[in-house]
Amino acid sequence: MDGPAIAGHLPVEGRPHPARPGFGRGVPRHDEDPTLLRMLAGSYAGSPSSRTEKRRALVLLKQLLVLSPADRDAKRLRDLLVVELADWKSPSPLLPGVGLFGLALWMLVLRVRRFVKTSGQEAPSVPTTAAGDGLSLAALHFRSGDLARCEIVCLEALPAAANPRALRLLLARCLIAKGSISSSTLSYYVEYLQDNPEQMAVLRFVVGFCLRRRLLAGDVLSLASRLVLYDPREAVLRSAVARAHIAAGNRTREALEIYHLEKLLSPESREVRAVLAEVALSMGEIQQALSLCEEVLNLDLHHAPTHAVLRRAYAGIGKLYELESFYQRVLECTPQDEVIRGFLRACHRCCSQARS
Repeated sequence: MDGPAIAGHLPVEGRPHPARPGFGRGVPRHDEDPTLLRMLAGSYAGSPSSRTEKRRALVLLKQLLVLSPADRDAKRLRDLLVVELADWKSPSPLLPGVGLFGLALWMLVLRVRRFVKTSGQEAPSVPTTAAGDGLSLAALHFRSGDLARCEIVCLEALPAAANPRALRLLLARCLIAKGSISSSTLSYYVEYLQDNPEQMAVLRFVVGFCLRRRLLAGDVLSLASRLVLYDPREAVLRSAVARAHIAAGNRTREALEIYHLEKLLSPESREVRAVLAEVALSMGEIQQALSLCEEVLNLDLHHAPTHAVLRRAYAGIGKLYELESFYQRVLECTPQDEVIRGFLRACHRCCSQARS
């Protein structure tokens, strides 16, 4: 045996604990008393040169941790003993022969040296919302339902955002969810969709929002036209876009495509046929204009824009008298029709101007 044994009562690894004749009934054994185990382990761990006693201290510490798993001092002393026993053959070069105190002092020196090395370095800065893009933080607030905070983060991060398009879209969605309807809300969506024309789902959302609130104008109308040309089967949207182009007086290629689609797919589109008749007349295609006007009058005899196109068309070919005859025949059938009588008076004025 390497170290001194105390009456054979101390536990040794691999050997059962012998009987303790000096302990009476009701007196706790030392392997059941945490305080006694802590005292014994401390006395054996403080031995300057005995490796066996340090092993016995380690065994006692393990038993102590079984009884008191949250004992930090026991854990710390156990770790120190494990390190010291592992490095027993090569003692610390700084303080040889000092034992546990030398090991603790050497670890303290290492910590001081590490602190000196890192104290001169600047701590890594945590990026703020204004410096970073803030997209992740804003998306987190949006998913959690904190729309007010999401809007604030988006507005703060937008000037220096790394991904401004996604941030603008998120801000627009946040404002729409809050019910904040403004031109700035639509501008975020329009800008995003102009950069990403393939985002048809977002386009449908924006156009549907504007359609419900009658905001089809300008860039939004152009986006809605793109959606109609992509899928012309949506009758409500197609008719609304066609009416918006008519109200704006648009005669662009895109608007004409919308007009032709509405004429083809909507058999009762009077306004579109009247506009196409006007466009045909302006291009010198008088017969096509007259044919379109006839289609409109078959649907609505009192459609004023169509009668205006008719007067211009017959005046262009010098046959206003034929239009006068048409109005007179209608009045013979319906003499109380004041609307047709007004069209007849307008035709008379056009004839007088042509003669003069």
